[in-house]
Amino acid sequence: MRNSIPISLLIKYSILTKMINKQLTNSIIDLLISLILVVYLSSLPIDLSQDLGSYVMNLENNALIFDVTKSFWYTVILFPIHLITTNAENTILVMKMGILLSFYYAYSRKQNIGEKILIGGLLILLPTISENYEEFLRQGTALVFAIIGFYSRNKYMRIGFFILALAFHPIVILPILFYHLPIFLLKKDKVDEGIFIRLRLSFWIQLMFLYASIIICLLIIVFREELIIEIEYFEGKRENIFAATYLITYSIYLNVVSNKQRKILHISSNLMILAILACYPLITDFGRMISIVTPIHLMAAVSLSNRKFKILDLGVLSLLSLVLFIL
Repeated sequence: MRNSIPISLLIKYSILTKMINKQLTNSIIDLLISLILVVYLSSLPIDLSQDLGSYVMNLENNALIFDVTKSFWYTVILFPIHLITTNAENTILVMKMGILLSFYYAYSRKQNIGEKILIGGLLILLPTISENYEEFLRQGTALVFAIIGFYSRNKYMRIGFFILALAFHPIVILPILFYHLPIFLLKKDKVDEGIFIRLRLSFWIQLMFLYASIIICLLIIVFREELIIEIEYFEGKRENIFAATYLITYSIYLNVVSNKQRKILHISSNLMILAILACYPLITDFGRMISIVTPIHLMAAVSLSNRKFKILDLGVLSLLSLVLFIL
C-alpha cells in the first residue's frame, strides 16, 4: 500500500505557502514604494532659506547649540550622520529619507497592497505630512519616535520611545498627552459600548471642549489686544478667520468620526485641534501646528477596520490638508 500524505499536512502546507507568498509580495511592494519615495525625495531641491539653511549652517560650522532638545537631536542624530556623509546637504537628504521611510513603514504595516500604494502617495501629496520630512526635520524625527511608541506593545519600549521623542522636540507632548488622557479616563484603547454609554466621551465631552476652546480663544483676544494677530482677527483678515473656521470644522468632523468609530486616536486628534483652537490667538505658525495633528489623524485612519470608512476618512484628511495648503 502506497504511503499517502495526510490531508491535514497538505492543508497546513498550502496555508504556509500562501502566507509566504503574501509576505514576499508585500515585501516586494514595500521595496518598490520605498525606492519611488527615495527617488522622489532625491529629486527635490533643498531650500536653504528656512529651517534647512539653519541645519546646514550648524553642520558646516559644527556650531554649539544652546537649546537642550535641539542640542540632543544634533548630537544623537544629525552629527553622527554628518560624520559618515561629510557633506551637509547629503546629511539633510539622508535625514529626510529616514523620516519619510519611517513614516511609510509605520503607516503601511498590516495594510493590503492597494492601501500601501495609497499611503505612499499621501505621504508625498499631503503638505501637512511632507513638512515633517521636507523642512521641520527635528519635529519629524520626534514624530517618528512618538509614532513608533504608539505602535509598540511593550510598555517599557513605548515609554522609551516617548522619552526620546520628547528629548528631540517638546512639541510631541501634544499627541502623547492627548493619546493617554482618554485611555486614562476610559482605561481602554477603544471606547466600547458600555463605557461609551456611561461617559459619552466620544461626542458630548468633546463638544464641551470645543465650546470651551472657542471661549478661551475669544477671551485671549479680548484681554491681549496688543498682539498684532488679534488685531488682524478683529479686522477680519483672511488668514485668521479662515484658520479659526478651519479648526472648528476639523473638530466637528473628528467629533462625528469618533462618535461613529469610537477610536482613541480620533479622540486624541480632536483634543489636539481643540488645544490649538484654545491657544489660537497666540499661535504664529499655524501650519506647523497642524502638521503635528495630521500624522496622528493618519494613524487613526489607517487603523480603521471598516475599509469603506477608512477610505472616506483618508479622503477627508487629504482634503483638509490640501485646503490648508491651497488657501
